[in-house]
Amino acid sequence: MVFRAVLALAILVPIFMASRAEADLSSADKAVVQEINTFIQDYVEELADDFIPVLSEKDKGACSGPGGKYFRTHCCVIYSNLAFVMLENKYGNKPGSKFWHLFHKNRQKSALAVQMRLSPVFGEFNRVATVKDDGDTGVYSTTVKIQEIEYKVLKCDIGSLHTYLLLLRKGESVTSREAIILDMSIKQFYVLPELLTEDDYEELHRLGVEKTTKPWFVGTRKQFLRVVNATRTKRNILRVVPSKDKRWERFSRILPVLPNLVDVSLQEQFCGKPYHIESDEKEL
Repeated sequence: MVFRAVLALAILVPIFMASRAEADLSSADKAVVQEINTFIQDYVEELADDFIPVLSEKDKGACSGPGGKYFRTHCCVIYSNLAFVMLENKYGNKPGSKFWHLFHKNRQKSALAVQMRLSPVFGEFNRVATVKDDGDTGVYSTTVKIQEIEYKVLKCDIGSLHTYLLLLRKGESVTSREAIILDMSIKQFYVLPELLTEDDYEELHRLGVEKTTKPWFVGTRKQFLRVVNATRTKRNILRVVPSKDKRWERFSRILPVLPNLVDVSLQEQFCGKPYHIESDEKEL
């Protein structure tokens, strides 16, 4: 499925798309990036540690197996929706919501405390993520205020390939050079999902590949492409897949397309909008 989606992206945008020259973030935006990083580390990751295993039991093993556990493969939608509701409830305007209060007041690890803080999470998560009868999935945009700056948060389903969040200052378009990307499962692109076996993932974990940087990303497109790039991914894959392996024929066609994940033309097409699965993709 991912392989077909990547080839589709190769048609949509030129292969080896170079990052556009970008201005540095303002000091205010840098402070926002730092606050989001701290928020993800201190709260979203902590909640995910409890939430993902429970969701996995309810949803036929979502994010289970070595690929999901170590590299968050096939987990981008789940992690993005979780970050979306956490940001909305902490920084958004949600009168009457008890979500954040319950979570913040019940951070103990007892079974009861975990149950108390997960209960409202599932309600909010389902509101954002539930697939509706018409094929649309949940909520795609919200507004938050961080460091007294108002941002529009867009969920970006880039085809069936990847999902992440995009934060835009009030009045900015997705083409803004100061757009902030929040990718909760960026480390799946340290390798390539669906083209590796579970044994490959176990070996990559043994080698510590997923520990080379934190599992999420907050920053600009230019910064994103310093982390997600074909050279680094190829180097990681070569540690478990010999260069003569027949899978390299597919690897070599996919690797150059990685920069297109944050191409502005695709963000204009997909961010903040429901992604409709085409009939041919439903069969994959």
